[in-house]
Amino acid sequence: MKKFLFLTISLFAGVFSFLPEALAIRPYIGFDYMYSDYNFDDTEGTDGRWLEQKFNGGAASLGLELTKNLAIEGFYQMTDRNNSHISGFRVAGDRLETKMKLRAYGADIVRTIIDMHYLEFFGSLGVARYEMDTTRTYTLGGVSEKEKISTDFEALRLGVGAQINITPNYAIRGMFRYALTNVTEVDDIKELTVGLRFYF
Repeated sequence: MKKFLFLTISLFAGVFSFLPEALAIRPYIGFDYMYSDYNFDDTEGTDGRWLEQKFNGGAASLGLELTKNLAIEGFYQMTDRNNSHISGFRVAGDRLETKMKLRAYGADIVRTIIDMHYLEFFGSLGVARYEMDTTRTYTLGGVSEKEKISTDFEALRLGVGAQINITPNYAIRGMFRYALTNVTEVDDIKELTVGLRFYF
């Protein structure tokens, strides 16, 4: 991942070079399908050894194109609820079931690197706050005990992607993002999104 981090940061080395460009403020909205891979800590004694790590979800974004090559956008995204379970968690015959759902919101800077009119390539750099809701049900001898846990954390998001401009107002965008978190429970997050952009 070091090469990916270096590439993304390098793409933004000239992010402020937009200043001499003419402002061309234009708002847009986006709706995406999202596939996420959460790398939970899987060291000995942690839940990450057996938790489901892959989630489907959706995302919505509201952006503002400042120039032809630079935009800022806010986003909100949510995964579906994933279930995972393990038998023999503590003793033989027991069962632990976990239901997990994640939400995130934040902001990104999106910088166009290559503009071929109908096809654009760009990088993104942003921050996000993630909210992880977990329900754990421990069952032993027919008796169940339920526990709800909420974990909030922040992450730095780095991304690369491409966009096909169907018309001046409609586009299809795909992005890959890599997020570095500030908690030990989640080492990193990989996200793939594909969706539509509507420019006004």
